[in-house]
Amino acid sequence: MKQNQRNRFNNRHGGNRNSRPQIIYRNTALESTGPCGKLRGTALQLYEKYTSAGKDALIQNDDVMAETCFQYADHYMHIQNQAIANEQAFHAQQQAQRAAAQEQREAEAEVVDEEAEEQPSDGELSVTDLSVPVESMNRNAELAAAEVSAEPPAEPQKPRRKLKMPRMEKTAEDTKA
Repeated sequence: MKQNQRNRFNNRHGGNRNSRPQIIYRNTALESTGPCGKLRGTALQLYEKYTSAGKDALIQNDDVMAETCFQYADHYMHIQNQAIANEQAFHAQQQAQRAAAQEQREAEAEVVDEEAEEQPSDGELSVTDLSVPVESMNRNAELAAAEVSAEPPAEPQKPRRKLKMPRMEKTAEDTKA
């Protein structure tokens, strides 16, 4: 389907149904085609433009035009209020995410601290354990040295050479071909 065919299809069938509604923030630029022509700006700017246009219409004794402009101004004031609410919700969501991430980092730090405080579980003495007498640490060091010296050093093995297949002698028939 070509681009212009897709546009015609969307126009006939209610637009793009897969798109999400646009979230409007305070600085979102809007376009308005109203009684004053085509206007562009943020919701607050459009509110101010329609309000001033309504006041001008009142000065000229055009009550219908003034009422229309004030209705447009009211509409854009509602949009401005919604934009402020969207921003506050966004900031609250970000703050909650930051707080959750901070709690997770603190919980991970506590786990690491607890693991660092634990004693070795296989009966070995820790070097930093000050409650153990120095004689027992020296004896453990002597035993460890004896175990190391009891094992003969392993000699590095030489790599094996690949076996070569014996050459076959060429016969007279092979040289003719």
